[in-house]
Amino acid sequence: MAVHLPALPLEMLDASHPSKDSATAQVILDDGRVSMRNEQARLLNIELGSTLATAHSIYPDLVYAHRDPDGEHKRLLELANILYRCSSHVCLQSPDVLLLEVGGSIRLFGHEQLIADIATELCVSMGHRACTRLAQTPAAAVALARSGQTDLTQVPLTQASLEIAGVPESAIERFANMGIYTLGQVLGLPDKALGKRFGATLLLYLGRIRGQIADPREPISPAPFFERQIHLLEPLRNKSDLLGTHERPLNRLTMELQQWLITHQLGCEKLQWTFSSFNPERPGDIARLPVHFARAKQNQSDFLRVSELKLEQSELPDEILSIQLTAKRLKAWDNVSQSLFLKHLGSKGHETDHDPTTLVDEFIARMGRDACRGINNVERHVPERAYTDVSSAVTARKEITPPLCTSHRPLWLFNQPRRARREDLTILRGPERIQAEWWTDDPSGAVCRDYFIAQHTSGIECWAFVDSSQEWYLHGYFG
Repeated sequence: MAVHLPALPLEMLDASHPSKDSATAQVILDDGRVSMRNEQARLLNIELGSTLATAHSIYPDLVYAHRDPDGEHKRLLELANILYRCSSHVCLQSPDVLLLEVGGSIRLFGHEQLIADIATELCVSMGHRACTRLAQTPAAAVALARSGQTDLTQVPLTQASLEIAGVPESAIERFANMGIYTLGQVLGLPDKALGKRFGATLLLYLGRIRGQIADPREPISPAPFFERQIHLLEPLRNKSDLLGTHERPLNRLTMELQQWLITHQLGCEKLQWTFSSFNPERPGDIARLPVHFARAKQNQSDFLRVSELKLEQSELPDEILSIQLTAKRLKAWDNVSQSLFLKHLGSKGHETDHDPTTLVDEFIARMGRDACRGINNVERHVPERAYTDVSSAVTARKEITPPLCTSHRPLWLFNQPRRARREDLTILRGPERIQAEWWTDDPSGAVCRDYFIAQHTSGIECWAFVDSSQEWYLHGYFG
């Protein structure tokens, strides 16, 4: 399957100019001349091949960018990592095509057209228009995708990707002079005559299209972590310009992070935003915003909600020209099924998640990492020494296994036992002896207590003990 991105340079220009009006004319320049234009530029009669000065004279507010082959190749690689969801063998075909070997994925997805539909939807979610075509060979798939045709014999020679195969443009002109305009007409000619007139390069291309000559492709290696960066053509001076519609930088980047995580079956425990100004007078004007999650997240809405809270508390450069999102603290995704009654409708009629880690993330984003603390078990027999408080994020990431305990324990345990009178207690169950740390050199560390479940005269069910000196204490209340 070939995935053609016909407007890749223009779509990259869109990403670097989020504050533009949707009706703004845009062009891409190659060697100082217009090589690509959007619909608004076409309606203004800005012609392909015209100079920048001519285009500016037609529309002074024209937005333009020079062709960036390295940037386009990097963007293709980023998209290839997302399309890895559809196939384990994804290849790049510069300048604007991705190739996927989907024969091995048909059993998983059920039908090859479904794979093509998923690939198209993924590209759209990343801000790119895509044309997908299926064929038996890579070269045939590329020719179909770049021409938009469904029949290989109807592909025009001007759109058959001959230049990618190294066939000179003069060959297309010579074919036109002979009255040959489609790939089907060329395929019907004898190879020997074609070889004499047009050389071995054309024969190699035709052999690969037919599948007569091997056409191996080198697949990409999936990236070990997520890192994306947007360079803006105009500076952003307001935090509100970072968020909002899907064209905004933070929305674009978090959507790409979500798709990347789903593709690689990972969750993100920490991400980092980097905002730069590129101000030569203030080279150190960079803001780095780490965003932590109590539990690994995979959804764009989670990233945006906590990042927005973090932005409210942070100082950013006066003029932002570069935004980078990095996610390196990753965890294998555990897709736990949700309960039917996990969610309820909030005060405004919106669905609200009961996941406690959501509240923890918001507290941390507003008040810092030390604002929320969790409880962790410690392998100690003495009840008041059997737990410790730790960072909530550490608690959430660690699998806590409660200690094996066959007796009943109170929900409310006092930090220090409180002295009690025996006559105020009615014994309900017990005793249960806890004798621990007799091996320690510290006399205060050794404990020998007989615990009872009792009812206080106030009516509260409590956990009480008598120590070796026969003094009675309350250690906690049952809920």
